[in-house]
Amino acid sequence: MQPFLAPLLLLAVAAGSTMSVAAFATFRGPDPLSANPSAFQVVSSTPQQVQLDPAGQALRLSATNRETGQRIEERFSLDRVAVGTSGLKGIKPAEGESLFLYQISPDDLNRYSRVQEQVNMWHPVRVSTRQIVSMSVVPSGCIVADTAAEDRLTTFWLSVDDGDSFAPMDRRIDPVQLAANAGEAETVQTC
Repeated sequence: MQPFLAPLLLLAVAAGSTMSVAAFATFRGPDPLSANPSAFQVVSSTPQQVQLDPAGQALRLSATNRETGQRIEERFSLDRVAVGTSGLKGIKPAEGESLFLYQISPDDLNRYSRVQEQVNMWHPVRVSTRQIVSMSVVPSGCIVADTAAEDRLTTFWLSVDDGDSFAPMDRRIDPVQLAANAGEAETVQTC
């Protein structure tokens, strides 16, 4: 496994928040700016009141070079795949929750690789901590009518190593709020 480069992984652990790159400097493993995008897996743990579309989820990556002001924001389609195709290491759903597994759509893999190259060109040796890189899921689906916000909290995890390890991206968040934070409130409706 290669070291987590302080240059890169800033995961959105809650809507509208990013974690400091320096916090990842002590961890080891592949990261979202160097790993093969075909090895990415996204898992959602959702209560029964949340019905996610099988092919409607998206992975959003944002990167900003604070030295030049250059900004990249891209959205990549996620395809649902059988949960049994992942070891789901470290993932345990709460009682009454369902797990769904997604991978970046084959049509978006090359585009993700191009974004990796572009961000890594900002600083070829390592992306400095002056860069902001964040990832989150843009959910799509519906919420059963009259479900209280606390009863629809969903968690999304990301693996960049074919499911050998997962890190939480969006933890126990209302999908309605997550979609609204992405500026796409219309992607989550009432069932």
